[in-house]
Order: sequence, then structure tokens, then C-alpha cells
Amino acid sequence: MMRSRISVLALIFFTYLSTPLNAGMPLIFDDGDKVKEIIAKLQAAMGGLIEQAGGEARLTMTHGYQLSQAMISNLAAQYSDSLDLTFRQLDSQQKKGFDDLRVLINQNQRWIHGDIQEGLRTVQDLNVVINNLAISSSRPIVTRFSPTYISPANASDSVLVEVSGFHLYDAASPSRPSLRVEKKEYTADGATDNVISFVIPRESIPVSSHQLQHVTFDLTLYQNTSNWVVSYFHKEYEPTQYSLMFAVLPENLGSYSVATKTMVDRREEVDFNSPKITVNAPSDGGHSNEPSHTYVPNDGYVFDVNSVSAVYDEKLGWYKGQKDNRYNHGQCVMTNILPTSVTIQVSADTRAKEDAARTVCHAFGKQYKVKTEPLSETSSTEPLIWGAETHFDVHENASQVINVNLFGNVKYEVSASEARDLPFLRLEPSTRDKIYFLRPQREWEPK
Repeated sequence: MMRSRISVLALIFFTYLSTPLNAGMPLIFDDGDKVKEIIAKLQAAMGGLIEQAGGEARLTMTHGYQLSQAMISNLAAQYSDSLDLTFRQLDSQQKKGFDDLRVLINQNQRWIHGDIQEGLRTVQDLNVVINNLAISSSRPIVTRFSPTYISPANASDSVLVEVSGFHLYDAASPSRPSLRVEKKEYTADGATDNVISFVIPRESIPVSSHQLQHVTFDLTLYQNTSNWVVSYFHKEYEPTQYSLMFAVLPENLGSYSVATKTMVDRREEVDFNSPKITVNAPSDGGHSNEPSHTYVPNDGYVFDVNSVSAVYDEKLGWYKGQKDNRYNHGQCVMTNILPTSVTIQVSADTRAKEDAARTVCHAFGKQYKVKTEPLSETSSTEPLIWGAETHFDVHENASQVINVNLFGNVKYEVSASEARDLPFLRLEPSTRDKIYFLRPQREWEPK
């Protein structure tokens, strides 16, 4: 009988692990469903929630998963003698216990995709459901267990597992509660009616290098099954199994990078060439001046005053009909250079009757406008190591965002101007030192 009860419950829990509920499908009970089938459905639905949950929901709502698992285990234990009864055959109070959990699991379909606050309210509702079950039962009831998160492997050599509830241990029982971790079984180090505890070697718990993983330990409690008359002379105890789910933190917390955006002035530059100006001097030894020419830059541009100059295109001279450029004494000069305008003066001059001259000239320079544009740079990715504080410099007149990746798939973006508490990580700026600190969790206690 004892082996049969445990083996049936083990089969139910195996069904949960192997057949999670399809994403988005509501959980429904039929009147013809047997209790063992209903429990298997609840297990499958819970497995589906964990499988479907996004990274942040899976991390934040681990305690909710624990309570859901405890409730399912409690129901399996309460009805271990009635597994072949159908839902129709249950009384109204018994149906309510299953229905309450079904409704909560269906509600959870919403928060696994982001509505964390609704998920936290669901956790409170689960506490109420479990306590209601405990009031009406004389069987062992698990109301909570800790830790929610098993600390990193390098934090401690052992893990203290504490289970709270009702009717957990009878001092007259010849067997103490036990906890199976992987293939090893551990006997309770402390046991009372309401609290039992185990000290588990950390090395016996599997750990991932980067991923948060959920593991299930099998708790065995012993219930007094004798009626009160027989119990006075001799007590009989039968084992009942519960599944306890924990989140195991990986060896590495995660990584981060910093995206820095600054507004920079970019100079957009183009050449300016004025029209060519031609001046001819008469061959009677005269001098010829063109009126000065003033130019303005293109719309939105200004002149680079250090680049503006007068450029000769031609400077020709003749003496007695023979070409000799030395006889052109004209000039090509800038008489005014401002960012908003430039003026050029062009002349040709022979200084002798036998001479002739021609001067061709234009103004040249750079004109530019300044455009303010964002410049984005992302730092290299740096590791976040358990217990090891790190920091980076805060840049003035810049917008900086920290991109945090926890456990490989839980991502956050945090402004470097604000402090923030993330799971297992405190982010905090120091305005005095112009430094931003990232402080992974150092202390570990059951919670």
C-alpha cells in the first residue's frame, strides 16, 4: 500500500514533467476526469507556465511557482486514497480546492508574458488557497519552503532547506522526513509539527554555468493513518510524497555593456568659387579698376575666413605687341573677409603707353555649417561576477544606458542617471565621484 501510493504519485509528477500544457490553452476539468487525471492536468499546466514564461517573469515569479507546486503536491497528498474518483463524485468543498487552483493557473497565463504585478497578486491568492486547505485537513500540508533561490556554488558549501506547514512530523513516528536530491536521500536535521529542515551539500545540487534552472526535490512525510482508537495502542504511518521546486542560480550572474550617446557638432563644408572677374587695361598706359564685388555664402552657411583668398585665373601683359606678363601691374585682392560676406577687388595696370594688360580673377574659400548630431558608442561587454563590485565612468553632457543581461536571457535597460534594484544586482550612481556602480549580491540567507 505504501509503495503503491508513492508510485502512483510519482507517475502523476512524471506526467507533469513530460507533458506540459500547450501555450495559451486554458485548463479545463470535465466531470468524468478522475482525481489523478486532474492532478496530472494541474502539473502539466504548471510545467507549461514555467516553459512559456519570459526571462524576467521566470525569474521574478519563482516564489509563485513554488506555491503552485506546493498546492498541487498538497492536493495529490489529500486525495491519495481517492485517485480514481471522478470530479463529479467530489463534494462541493473538494471541487472548490481543485477549481481555485485551476482558476489561478489560468490567470497566470497572462502574467508570464509580462504582467508581473498581476502575478504577485496571484501569489497572495495562492497563500489563501493553501491556508484554506490546511484548515480542513488532518494530513500533512506544506504551506511554504525556502530558499526560493539556491545560492551560487561558490557562496556556501551547504544549503539549508526549510519546509513550513501543518502535521509535518509526529515525534512518535519511527521514520523521519526525508528529501531526495537527484539520487541521494537526506534525513531531516530538524523536525517539528510545523517546521522541518535539511542541510544539503551544495555539490549535490546541479548547477548551470549561465542559465537559471529549476530543480525539483522529493519530500517524503509520514502520516499517522490509524484511527483514534487504534492509535492509542499502536500507530501506523504511511509515507506521502511532495515535490518541492527551487531555482538554482548559475555560476555566472551575467554581463553588462554601456551605451553612451553624446551630441556632437559636425562641420559640413563645401567649396565657394565666385564668378570670374575680367579687367582689361588700355594700351595707352592706363589703369583700369572693376568695382569691388561682394559675395555672401549659401543659405545656412558661413565663410571660413582663414580659407578665403583671391585667385588669379589669368594675369596677362604685352609690350609693343609682344606678350610679356611682367607688364601687367594690376592686382587681385580681398578687401573684406567676414563670416557672412567677402569682397574682392580686381585691377589691370600697364604703366606705359606701349603696354596692354588683362587680369582675370575670382574669390575662393570654404563655406560651412555646423550640424548637431547624436554620436552613439557602446562599450565592450563586461562580466558580472557574484560578490564582485564593478563600475564605469559617468560622462558629463552625455546620455548613458546600462544594458544588463542576467542569466543569459533576462535583459534590462537602465539609465545611468538613476539607481535601480534588479534581481541580485544593485545599480547605483555616485554623482560626487562621477562613477556608476554595479554591485552583485554578496550575502545569502534563506528567503
